Order: sequence, then C-alpha cells, then structure tokens
Amino acid sequence: MWTGRRSSASPEGWGARALTDQAFREAGVRRRIAVEVAGIMTCAELVRAGFGVAVVPRSHVRRARGLAWRPVAGLPPWGVSLVAPSGRRLTSAAAAFADLACATFGVTLSR
Repeated sequence: MWTGRRSSASPEGWGARALTDQAFREAGVRRRIAVEVAGIMTCAELVRAGFGVAVVPRSHVRRARGLAWRPVAGLPPWGVSLVAPSGRRLTSAAAAFADLACATFGVTLSR
C-alpha cells in the first residue's frame, strides 16, 4: 500500500509523526511524504482529492465522506491526555468539560 505512493503527514517533531515514523522504520517501509500539514482533516482532504494516502485516527475518517479506513498493523497505541493546571482550581467551564470527558471515556481526573 505504501510503496511508491505519496502521502501527507503531520510535521516532523509532532508526536503522531514520531510514532508513525518509528513504526514504518521498524517495519522496513519507506514512506514518500510529499507534504506536511498541521491539520488531520487537511490530510483527509488531500487523500479524498487523490493526492495519496495518510495515517489518521479512525474517528476522523468516520466524519469524512468518501474515504475508506484500513487498519495498519504494528502502529503503537496513541494515547490522549487531558491536562489541567496544577495548583489552581478549574474554571466552571473547564471543570464541566473535564467531567464530560471523564464520563465519556470512563476515566477519573486526579485533582
């Protein structure tokens, strides 16, 4: 799938890029990154336009019509964290968002 195909990717130095670069190196696959973009949906739009392929979270593909999602074996799990300032109380809006996120994903925020 990747051999000879151009792709879009997040910029070097970004966490997602570092993880996917490492996974491709370990698999012995060389990607041809033709463009670096900061937005995941921009990657998806480039794929839809026939530009090439991209590694994006499945949740984004579900929102983008005209794209097919295929799992890629060997990619490391990508964790997401909710961060909050230490030593300060959250604003009402931030606390409501944190509570919603924790309820949605079944996790607890240490406060």
